[in-house]
Amino acid sequence: MTSFMPMEGRKDPVGPGSNHQVSDIIDKLRTRHAQAGYDAVQTFIPNRGIKVGSAVFTSDRAGNYGEDWLLRSAMVLAGAMYPTVEVSRYADIFSDAEGNALTGKRVYTMTFRPGELPPVTRFWSLTIYSLGSYDIVANPIDRYKIGPEMPGLQRSADGSLTITLAHEKPQAPESAANWLPTPAGGFYAMVRFYAPTEPVLKLAYQVPDILSVADVTDSQVGPEPWDTHRSGF
Repeated sequence: MTSFMPMEGRKDPVGPGSNHQVSDIIDKLRTRHAQAGYDAVQTFIPNRGIKVGSAVFTSDRAGNYGEDWLLRSAMVLAGAMYPTVEVSRYADIFSDAEGNALTGKRVYTMTFRPGELPPVTRFWSLTIYSLGSYDIVANPIDRYKIGPEMPGLQRSADGSLTITLAHEKPQAPESAANWLPTPAGGFYAMVRFYAPTEPVLKLAYQVPDILSVADVTDSQVGPEPWDTHRSGF
């Protein structure tokens, strides 16, 4: 037969005379659950869409989340409340062609060959974001995206457009003209398709791979002297 101890004889962690208050425990539980939820969303972000080649395209459910709270949270944390894919679609690239995470300690190129530019009816752009904070990072030339409207872009003889992703300005003039600065640490690239056409909507279009072409010494990549900040790019 189970016996019950009177309240005054019990050593509950919560109760009259206890060193712990109910509110303290509730606050700790809330903090613990909030951190667990945040960690789950951070883990999910690189997989929040549909993988095509080396890029992760926005889920078809973007803008129509329903009760998919994880997807909704991942989209908001790493950007904003995205519209439907018919309005704009996005492709995130977290690794190079070899599967290695993108970092400011490497120099990369991304080449759009003739006929491979993002198929859209309005415009497209390529933007770099800091990994973890998902913010753009200030840079000395105030360049945060490259798109077709940007003056001075250099193309090769066959019409290809090669974009250089690097923390430091490239020495070659043609590479410097097409330079998209990266942060010193981890980052990811995003191709934005505004009013995408059927190849993007049907996921038949594949974003070119990002190729790692050179190492950068630690002395060349120091702490960011600039702030990270949110952007609507």
